[in-house]
Amino acid sequence: MALIKINLYNYRKKIFLLKKSRLIFLSVLSVITIIVCNLGLYLFYEIQEIQQTSTNQAIENEISFINGKLGIVKTYNVNLDTANKKLADIMNIKQERDKMIGILQRINQITPEQVKFTSMVIKTDSFDLKGSSFSPLYLSIFMDELNKGIFMEPLLKSDTNSGTRDDDVFSLSVKIKPVIMAKVYESH
Repeated sequence: MALIKINLYNYRKKIFLLKKSRLIFLSVLSVITIIVCNLGLYLFYEIQEIQQTSTNQAIENEISFINGKLGIVKTYNVNLDTANKKLADIMNIKQERDKMIGILQRINQITPEQVKFTSMVIKTDSFDLKGSSFSPLYLSIFMDELNKGIFMEPLLKSDTNSGTRDDDVFSLSVKIKPVIMAKVYESH
């Protein structure tokens, strides 16, 4: 007689429990992996944000520093513009002075020694003279010389005898010829 062996051990239940435990293990492992990945990504982006914040702060500090330097440059430019304007004013005054020097030299050349000036007011195209002369003859000679040169239309405003040393006090206005003034202005 042969013996029949019957295996009463339930392999199916064991396989089912093994599959179930594998599924639970894989699920737990997946959840842990997902949590670790999310935590890693979160930490990565937090580190990136901290680095970006520090970079932004460094850039803002650099911008502030550059703006401070630009303020100095702007102040320098304003001072430079002011200095250039003052220099232009000085050059204009110098040019005007140079123009009038020629006119004053000509007046000095044609003025007789007996004619003395007490005041001279120079305008853009004319001038007024006040003074005294020892005789009306010298004043007349002076006015004739004014008509010959760069001047025109000498107009005697007043001519009186002051009573001191028989000097004649005079006031006259003289115009400068426009052609001469144009040449004077063009030469400078």
